[in-house]
Amino acid sequence: MRLFIVKKGSTAVKVRERIVQAADQLFYERGFANIGVNDILKESGVHKASFYKYFREKGDLGLEYIRLRRERNALVFKDLTSRFSEFERVVSAWVIALKREAKMYRLKGCPFAVFSNQIRSSHLFSNNEQLNSAENEIGNVIQDWEEIFSAYLRTNPIQRNSGLSEKQIRSFARKMIIAYEGSVQVYFMTGKEEYLEEFESSLLLLGEFYKKTQ
Repeated sequence: MRLFIVKKGSTAVKVRERIVQAADQLFYERGFANIGVNDILKESGVHKASFYKYFREKGDLGLEYIRLRRERNALVFKDLTSRFSEFERVVSAWVIALKREAKMYRLKGCPFAVFSNQIRSSHLFSNNEQLNSAENEIGNVIQDWEEIFSAYLRTNPIQRNSGLSEKQIRSFARKMIIAYEGSVQVYFMTGKEEYLEEFESSLLLLGEFYKKTQ
């Protein structure tokens, strides 16, 4: 991807933002594999020459998409775990947010899971360097989540005045991730909100289990 130094608010910045915003919406709603450059041009209203001024090809834009989604998602989880100390309130707020997205037809599964599956099953990148960068970004997403949830669990009442080891905390964080991924993907497959409710009950049961191990 080419980098240009431009003033904030300039036409160049706005054009690039329009491309990225269009790609973010289309890649998430319809899948990276199902979207071409022409789809992005149509959605963004940008000319083809302008597109190639900032991105060599769709693969470069795919990397930009997954990096921005990673940053955005990490901020959401950090905000969620910083607002509430009680584990039950974190779970409740998380599920409420998911249901709100579902009701607005904006919950299309996990963007990282869908993206990862598509790039591994199809030749969507022009070279191995792009593919490796994309796979590394996906791996970093999971590491981000594990770090965020582990940091929360170290100071959460589940841990306070207890003997949860670092290994147990890491295991708890990973189980949270697995429950989230599974529930969101099954919801996407079925459209049934009950799977989001199952996510809530699964996390609450997980919290009860770790309280008993202390």
